[in-house]
Amino acid sequence: MRKSSPIRFATQVMVNFAVCVIFVSVIGRFMGDTVEVMTGFMSLGSAGLSYPSILQIFLFALTVTGVNHLFFLAFKQMMLLWRYTLIGVITFAVAVAFSAAFQWFPTGDRLAWISFLISFGASMTVSIFFMLLKTKLEDRRYGRQLSDYKKERGKADD
Repeated sequence: MRKSSPIRFATQVMVNFAVCVIFVSVIGRFMGDTVEVMTGFMSLGSAGLSYPSILQIFLFALTVTGVNHLFFLAFKQMMLLWRYTLIGVITFAVAVAFSAAFQWFPTGDRLAWISFLISFGASMTVSIFFMLLKTKLEDRRYGRQLSDYKKERGKADD
């Protein structure tokens, strides 16, 4: 991971926020009227998200991004797959805490928790896949650049 800066951090918060809003909006569009009575999070049904829900999503994105940045700083030497997996576990814990604190869905409803686990698991699997793919592509690019540099350097030494 490159050096952290306030601009990079704010950008990542906004990207995470946008992804969360889009994800919740798509789910809400198709299931909002069904779950409207069960949760305050989608209190407007398929009509959209309320301001409190949007602010909760922003706070969630800010918290997750902060935890991820701290985690990357603390565990630089950890294998990438394990680091991403632990970030997923921490993100899950934050999501559970937010779900309970803001009553995103009834805490005693098994079907709601099963749906949450399935959707969260699927989104984390896709996220980890893309993070690993991005890392692999960057490694290839840096390897080519290093090879080109060595070739150029070798010609300069002749």
